[in-house]
Amino acid sequence: MNRTVIKNFAVRARQRLLEAVRNKAAAYGITEAGTTDRQLADDERALRDQLIVQINRSGYEQVMEEGACLWFMRLITLRYLEVNGLLLQGGSNRHLTRLPMFEELPGWAQLLCPDDLTGQNSVYEQLVSDIPVQDFEDHIQIIGWLYQSYNSPLKDDTFARLKQHNKISKERIPAATQLFTPDWIVRYLVENSLGRLYVRYVLSVGAKPLSEAERTAAEQEIAGEMGWIYYVPEAEQVSGSYKQKTSPFEITRIKVLDPCVGAGHILVCAFDVLMQIYRALGWSERDAARSIIKNNLYGLDLDARVCRLSAFALMMKAAKADPECLNEAIRPNVLAVSDGDFLTDERIGLAGEDSVAGKLVCLRDAFRNAVECGSLLEAPRLDYGALYKALDQTPAFGELVKQAQILAQEYDVVVTNPPYMSIGSMSDGLSQFVKEHYPDSKSDLFAVFLERCTRLVKEGGYQAMITQHSWMFLRSFAKLRQKLSRLDTVSLIHLGARAFADIPGDVVQTAGVILRNTQTAGYRGIYCRLTEPATQSGKEALFLSGRCRYQTAQDDFRKLPGGPIAYWLSPGLMDLFTGGETVSAVAAAKQGIATANNSRYLRLWHECGAGSIFDGCSSQEQSAGDERKWYPYNKGGGNRKWFGQPEYMICWHRDGQLLRSDEKAVIRNQNYFFQRSVSWSLVCTGIPAFRSIPAGQLFDVAGMSCFSDRYHDYLLALFNSKVAFELLKVLSPTINYQCGDIANMPLRLDHSKISTVEKLVQSNVELCREDWDSFECSRSFKKHPLIVPF
Repeated sequence: MNRTVIKNFAVRARQRLLEAVRNKAAAYGITEAGTTDRQLADDERALRDQLIVQINRSGYEQVMEEGACLWFMRLITLRYLEVNGLLLQGGSNRHLTRLPMFEELPGWAQLLCPDDLTGQNSVYEQLVSDIPVQDFEDHIQIIGWLYQSYNSPLKDDTFARLKQHNKISKERIPAATQLFTPDWIVRYLVENSLGRLYVRYVLSVGAKPLSEAERTAAEQEIAGEMGWIYYVPEAEQVSGSYKQKTSPFEITRIKVLDPCVGAGHILVCAFDVLMQIYRALGWSERDAARSIIKNNLYGLDLDARVCRLSAFALMMKAAKADPECLNEAIRPNVLAVSDGDFLTDERIGLAGEDSVAGKLVCLRDAFRNAVECGSLLEAPRLDYGALYKALDQTPAFGELVKQAQILAQEYDVVVTNPPYMSIGSMSDGLSQFVKEHYPDSKSDLFAVFLERCTRLVKEGGYQAMITQHSWMFLRSFAKLRQKLSRLDTVSLIHLGARAFADIPGDVVQTAGVILRNTQTAGYRGIYCRLTEPATQSGKEALFLSGRCRYQTAQDDFRKLPGGPIAYWLSPGLMDLFTGGETVSAVAAAKQGIATANNSRYLRLWHECGAGSIFDGCSSQEQSAGDERKWYPYNKGGGNRKWFGQPEYMICWHRDGQLLRSDEKAVIRNQNYFFQRSVSWSLVCTGIPAFRSIPAGQLFDVAGMSCFSDRYHDYLLALFNSKVAFELLKVLSPTINYQCGDIANMPLRLDHSKISTVEKLVQSNVELCREDWDSFECSRSFKKHPLIVPF
């Protein structure tokens, strides 16, 4: 698929459809400015009134967005049906009314139907001409790509608002967080969770016990027979962990949930894997397709529109095996999580029995925040079968009861790509909810879902997710890692940056993980390090090569401060973290000043008069009695090792009198001012560089500093070593190097070598000082070294 062509069409279609529905609304006297009366037939007036009510409830722009998108979704699914021979030419297509995308629309949406949807030069004609037929031929993923592309302008606008410190509203959560997962990652997740259930079942019915080596070979053989090229056999276990009890395997009882289903990419892959398993067990494709839709697959999402697309995708998979299922009342178990506000006391009274009414009140209370919190909510434990039966005469309650039942039951497999959203971007309601219910993972929604899914998986079941990798390392997720350590990490793909072709840059770094809800002492997982390739395809190729894989015991991670998932460490490096001292025992790592207004308080050194600069200040008392205004200021700077003089000066006249009067400024660790230090930049995308900062300077929050009179040179040598870089991959795997990361670095002082190390460091510092002074950026610059006097 040419994704650029897809995106360009979808964005143009969105603009045209939005204009068309606005024009249609205006024709009935409804604009953003308000409403004017029109002479209308009774049926049109009734629909107009519905539209006005909807606008009053959700706002004009939101309703126009909704109307345009509904018609876009109908057009793209209609095209899929046409290309794949599921439309009857010249005959009745009444079977379409049973498809998730073609049920009767609300009256207000019918009123907004754009004129000439399929005529000459229409959106549909452009869809036919722009997107090649082969992109639709048995490629249901095209629907998800089109929908994501359609929402891309809204997503861009949402992130632009975030930069202006706006929160992500509940209406914009889907557009801001939905992301189509690369196919190979989806297959890795599904094959190693759902597929693993089947592999373990086959091995459990074998005629003889297997050694660990025989077992891993047998796993690979079974996966190969099924065509599962992304399947990773479990590591050989010292304790023979495979002898754990295997859960009963009844194919019609296997339940798979995607709690953030999106356009259904993961469930579509799960459908394919289930079909393979059903066939291997002797089922016909026709019977298997019906059973999969009815019994095996479940999906939830906040976005009702995308849920329809997901359900449509599953029906298309089923129709390929059994076209007759389109003529029957078969509906996928995919729902948009909705709140229970429609359950007024009056409506609940229609339910009849007091016991039933009480259960409905319970559901209403449970789903108060559903439109923001979705499947993070936990449903009450009720007898839902009995509740369905009691509500047989009131089907309007059915969807709410069904979503509660989906959230209340446990699953053999939970697999998802959850939304990524930091707590600072969440609405107040969502932020408060995760703080209260998920305090150990609240920093980001992806981590909250990591924790939530552990509660949805039954004992012996699997949880498979693609998330940001920060949960593996950051101190803020230490308690979450402790919780996840109670599950066996079967395998993990550490993807790093650029795993998604649609996400450039290094900010979003991801990992895919397969967890089993068992806890095995000494369990060893398979960890695939795929961080080096800089493209999506390069990571896939490295994974398939079988290289860069580690077998590591989960228990080893407990040896490390905060328990980071540092699977690549050698035994020697791992041992450094057990016992012994850390840098904090001999040095103090500190943050400095945050001016909150750099343009006011900072200058480059060449912007300050030489006579106004105070070099060599040794104390705050000395500064307080001096009239000079500017002081050397360590603000981090570029990636330079060993030595680098400051380029900035800070206004610190009379011990910072002006800055101290600024309420927004933060002045930290004053007792370390003007002391010699080892410094580094807070942010670094490559190998961090540490340098010696002479006495007489102040330091910034970005110019992190470590102070030690006795071991200054020794620590500078350690920090600039390859060993330190490997340790920092564990302590600070992001682009930020905090003081605490440096303070927690293991330290093994060898007093017999300190003198030798100090001489080498001083030599390096002097060489780098000479190099620095060779260029005009240095205050000590005299002449360029290549200029030779005549």
